[in-house]
Amino acid sequence: MFPTLEVRWFYKDSESDDNYLKVFKNVLQFEEQPARVDHYYYFTSEGSMGIKIREGRLEIKNCFRDYSIVLFNRQVEGKVEFWHKWSFEINQTDSNYQKVLDSNNSWITVKKERTLCKYKITKDEQVSVLSNAEYSENICNVELTNILIRDKKWWSLGFESYGDEGSLFENLILVVREVLSDNRLLSFQADNSFGYPQWIDLFLEV
Repeated sequence: MFPTLEVRWFYKDSESDDNYLKVFKNVLQFEEQPARVDHYYYFTSEGSMGIKIREGRLEIKNCFRDYSIVLFNRQVEGKVEFWHKWSFEINQTDSNYQKVLDSNNSWITVKKERTLCKYKITKDEQVSVLSNAEYSENICNVELTNILIRDKKWWSLGFESYGDEGSLFENLILVVREVLSDNRLLSFQADNSFGYPQWIDLFLEV
């Protein structure tokens, strides 16, 4: 079991946002990640549980605690959730693997182009970028993602804190405020803040 604390925002892709994201990427030193395809299992869970297949693994996550809406600063508020995650290796060469994905409309394909920046949080609550050569017990990933779901383009900004379970909330707050402290081009509001399971539920209801 792997505990994380997360906050995410989702937006429909637009030309005005593209200009903002280019500036955002340059300022935050994001690193491009390999493109990937995730398959989410759609079922009515009200966003409290997520099941997906990605890169040869079955991943299950359960929302253990919902902190509701957190105000980070005057322009940034979001839904903070505490997740427990489990991951299991699966055999993609099994003849039944692709049959399950193809024959069941409950599997939703989500294509992702991700950029990632990792932050470390020290014991004296200092926040700085974590290099590939460094190790830290307390880390917060900042992930900027271009999403394609059923031929619709979206983008997402997410923060994921992990490490010492007792410090997850404080670390998430510190990194969000550090990263979005000078956020003058775009506000991040609670109306656009969801975990992936809830966002997919809402997307399919439209």
